[in-house]
Order: sequence, then C-alpha cells, then structure tokens
Amino acid sequence: MKPIPAEYVYKSRTGEVLRKKLRHPGKEFSWQTFDQDAGRWYWGAWGGSATSTLYHLDQLKPGLAFVCEGEKDCDSVMALGLTAVTSGNAGSWRRHHSEQLKQAGVTLAIILPDHDDAGRDHAFDVARENLAVNIPSKIIRLPNLNEHEDVSDFIERGGSRMDLIGLAKCAKLVTQRELPPSPSPSPSKKKTHHDFSKFAPLYREKLKLSATARGQRMVICPFHVDGNPSLSLDLDKAIFFCHGCHVGGSPIDFYMHWKTRIEHQTITRADAWRRLQATYL
Repeated sequence: MKPIPAEYVYKSRTGEVLRKKLRHPGKEFSWQTFDQDAGRWYWGAWGGSATSTLYHLDQLKPGLAFVCEGEKDCDSVMALGLTAVTSGNAGSWRRHHSEQLKQAGVTLAIILPDHDDAGRDHAFDVARENLAVNIPSKIIRLPNLNEHEDVSDFIERGGSRMDLIGLAKCAKLVTQRELPPSPSPSPSKKKTHHDFSKFAPLYREKLKLSATARGQRMVICPFHVDGNPSLSLDLDKAIFFCHGCHVGGSPIDFYMHWKTRIEHQTITRADAWRRLQATYL
C-alpha cells in the first residue's frame, strides 16, 4: 500500500485555505492549490505562491514567535503550545515574510536553525530581514544535536517547552554588525522555464474540447473510468490533475500518459518532448 504523504496546509492571515505542501517518502515534495471559487484542489503552487506566505500565518499573535526551518519542525514547536512559523525550507526567507511577522504584531523572533551550514545561513537570512523591518531577533543553536539535526530531534529527545523558553531568554539579541553580509549570487546558467501554454491544443484535441476553449474547467478523465468529470484542467497554463486516478503535471506528462494508457506505446520523456514540439510549436 502506497504511504500517505504528510500534508502541511498553508492559510491566509484570516484562516482562508490557500495551498498545501505534501511530503512524500524520501523527502520528496509536491504542492496543491485550493481554488475557493471551485471548492477544489488543483495540482501545483500557482503563480509562484509556494513561498508567498508563512506556514501557520493564521496562528501568529502579538509578542514572541519561533521561526523554524521547515513545516515538520514548526508543527513540533506548535505542539508544545508555542507560536511557530516557517517559510518552508532553508534559503526561502524573504523580506515579505518578515513583514508578515511585523503586521501580526510579533515583537521578538526566536530563530531555530537546523544544525548545519545551510541552517546557519538561513538563520542569518531571517535575522537580516527581520532587523530590516525592526523586529528584534535571537538565534538559538540547540545543544547536543548532530550534523543536519533540528528542533524536532531536540524535542524527540526530551526537549520541552520550558527548555526552549529558557534558551530564548538566555540568548542575546542579534545585531546587524554580527551578521555576515548577504552573499552575492554566484554566476550560473539561467534555468530554462518552458512556456507550456502553447501546448493547450494538445488538450483540446485529445479531450475533444472546443478550439477556442480557455481557462480552468473540469472534464472527463481519459485515463480511468470516469462517471463524473474529475480531471482539473487549466488551459491557460496547460497543466492538469485528475482527482480520480491522481495523475497530473505538464503537457509532457499528459502526452506520456496518453501514449502508454490509450495507445499502449512506450515513450521516453525526451521523445515525448521532441514530438510535442514538432507537432504543436
């Protein structure tokens, strides 16, 4: 039986469900976005929303807040009755996250980095952005952790609410002078971002839609016996997700599923991409 992934639901400041992050075995992650109008989940974090809001933003209140590196750690601290948030992972903290703390009335941020170089640098990023919006911050380096361990490990070994509060009281406030300068981005090749919207005709052809069909819609899934439309389709972005058979992704994924399940042909991802470009571009 396939393991059920852990789910981390992101909400707005007022508690409105926005999206969720799914953690699969092997620390693989995927996203789903909730469409309030349709009342449905759609595949992916739309519009770059994955890092737009803090996890547990709706739980923030004036005063002290702990800042963790990931959702699991955030939940571990919240389970102790403490307020905790995260931007999702190391290297993802931005100025707008600090501004969200400020807007919620946070007056002191306690940063809990993972015990490794990435965690240290992430803590510096959080402190740097917090100080820029005048939020006093402290960095706690938790005791007795091995390389890559985190606050969840600390708690699993008996670390308590009072331990964290005590460490927070003893830690000194971070000053701008103590922080290393923000690293300059290293020169690297730009990632190629494909504009899949040009492949909307693939969906119109295979799903027998109107030649002018656009936008989001629910249609009958061709990959399983579908009594009610269960395939979420966004023709403007050319992405899909079936809530019945749980397949989804880009036009490449759709084409590969079509070839293997409908036409019973084996095709590689590279071949699928070449054929799509030759047919629709």
